[in-house]
Amino acid sequence: MAKMRSIHVSASHDAEGSSSFRIEPGDKVSVGERSADDDGAWPAFVPITTGRGETGWVPVRYLDSGRPTARVITAYETTELPARAGEQLRLIHDDAESGWSWCANSEGREGWIPNDNLSST
Repeated sequence: MAKMRSIHVSASHDAEGSSSFRIEPGDKVSVGERSADDDGAWPAFVPITTGRGETGWVPVRYLDSGRPTARVITAYETTELPARAGEQLRLIHDDAESGWSWCANSEGREGWIPNDNLSST
């Protein structure tokens, strides 16, 4: 089993207001359009709505090419992890392509945090 490494939070991440749900391979989702006032951040992501009415952002590579309805090809969990600058986290999975990492805090809570908020220790 690979050793999880410690990672330092260099800038706080507030996950307040972010939605948290899981999509599974085979699920159908409605794919939205990026808005004109979108600042272009996170180009690897598209907005989706699940069949259960949940809304959030998912890496486009986790969906087939169907539009406006796509089928999920890779499971994805949308939970974000709030973190304070100076906190130490366990890095579980670095998804460099999307710019986010799945981490765990000292209390065992897990979620995504932007790589821009992290630095190696």
